[in-house]
Amino acid sequence: QNPYMINPKFNVTRLQGRHSLKAGFEYQRLDTAIDDFNPKYGQDTYGGRFTVPVGTSSSNNLYNLADFMFGLRSRYNLNNAVIVNYQQRMYFGYLQDDFKVNQKLTLNLGLRYEFATPQWERDGILSNFDPTTRTLIAAKKSGSIYERSLIRPDRNNFAPRVGLAYNLTPKTVLRSGFGTSYIHFNRLGGENLLAYNLPASSTSASTSCRRKAPVRPPRPRSPASAPRSRDTRLAC
Repeated sequence: QNPYMINPKFNVTRLQGRHSLKAGFEYQRLDTAIDDFNPKYGQDTYGGRFTVPVGTSSSNNLYNLADFMFGLRSRYNLNNAVIVNYQQRMYFGYLQDDFKVNQKLTLNLGLRYEFATPQWERDGILSNFDPTTRTLIAAKKSGSIYERSLIRPDRNNFAPRVGLAYNLTPKTVLRSGFGTSYIHFNRLGGENLLAYNLPASSTSASTSCRRKAPVRPPRPRSPASAPRSRDTRLAC
């Protein structure tokens, strides 16, 4: 991953009698290039039990280890090579009043508002699944936040801040507070990225099977007109 973030912010304080008014704003711009879709370098599975001797039915897992030593893989997975350019914008603002009730008690009353867009891909190569129509919905390169990210943004993130400071003695101050916070970015590998769907990302798989003994078909009514078959069956 190659994250890039811009995070400017400012704060303003104004004193007026018993009130100390504070205001601030913060803006975050996140641009991240992600190349993290499993299996990136391929994935081998050794569970075909190809080294089990003919005529032997053993459940010993050492035969899977023997398959590994001989390079007899039963399955191989490989994801395509793709780099997605994810973008996200965050806006935070707050207003707080530190109100001095008397010489001993000060109240901290504040409200913070947070808005963060869902992540979208710069070139629009992401999709989501519609369970109603059972189809993939493709994102757009431009348009509204929903059209680019296929996620409806949450615009109701109000975070109250309430606190107090009380002078018990000239040398002791009791402080308490309550606040609400929000998390706008969860990093879960590729599992939370809609670009892990088609058409951006796809995984190819190759499976090898162990052959069973040749199976002869039932004797036909006219042996001369139906040649015998030597085809084998595959069991995975």
